[in-house]
Amino acid sequence: MVSRRKSGKKAPKKKKDKKESSELEKTLEQVKKRYGDTSVRKGSQILQPDRISTGIFVLDFATLGGIARSRSSMVIGERHGGKSMLANKIISNAQRQFPDQRVVLLDTEGTFEGVWAEKLGVDIDTLEVIECETGEMALDIADAVLLSQETSLVVVDSIAAMEPMAEREASAEDHLVAFHARLIASFVRKTTSIMIEERRRGHTVALLNLNQFRSDVGGYGMNPRKVPGGRALGHATTFDVIMKNKEVKGNDINSMETVTYNEHT
Repeated sequence: MVSRRKSGKKAPKKKKDKKESSELEKTLEQVKKRYGDTSVRKGSQILQPDRISTGIFVLDFATLGGIARSRSSMVIGERHGGKSMLANKIISNAQRQFPDQRVVLLDTEGTFEGVWAEKLGVDIDTLEVIECETGEMALDIADAVLLSQETSLVVVDSIAAMEPMAEREASAEDHLVAFHARLIASFVRKTTSIMIEERRRGHTVALLNLNQFRSDVGGYGMNPRKVPGGRALGHATTFDVIMKNKEVKGNDINSMETVTYNEHT
């Protein structure tokens, strides 16, 4: 056999094209000039967001401290599954962690109970509760309070109860298709862009959405349930928790999925 010796010479390195590099730098400078210096940053300059404790050790351990600020989170569950209890615990922790800022609750169901919230540690004297009659009203108010520097957390209770104006004004005989999903898609786009804008200004605010399961009418399969609002909301959230009561957990094929965490920051 003839052995081949490896030559000691290394392959020549490709020289960087100065023209391409300068063109990119010019482009980035134009972006900064048009959209601000914070619009372009190195990956190492993106800091981990602050987190609001959920008050539950297992969840805090799994999520590195709780729900992230400047992010959207969602709690989904069956009836009597503990959604409002978890939301109240997060509200109370946000009030303690950020005493100089306030929490805003958008109550689209009209079911807020101050006595119960106070027992869970919520300071109801500083909590701002806004009852929203329509989904459009909730969307406009959410945009406004997210832009406020004094806000640490915005809670929407609930996504399923956000009724579009067209649905409210329509008669019972009218068939309205996908009005709610389009409203929620607009809600997701607006709130996401606002939180990005606020993060660039140095203001980090968390958005917590409560949602409910619905039975899929005419649906077939082992588990024909769906989440109101379409799929846009699920793609925008970085923290998803599915909560179930004992009755549903015992009969559900996904009974092991009591708490689900989905982080894609």
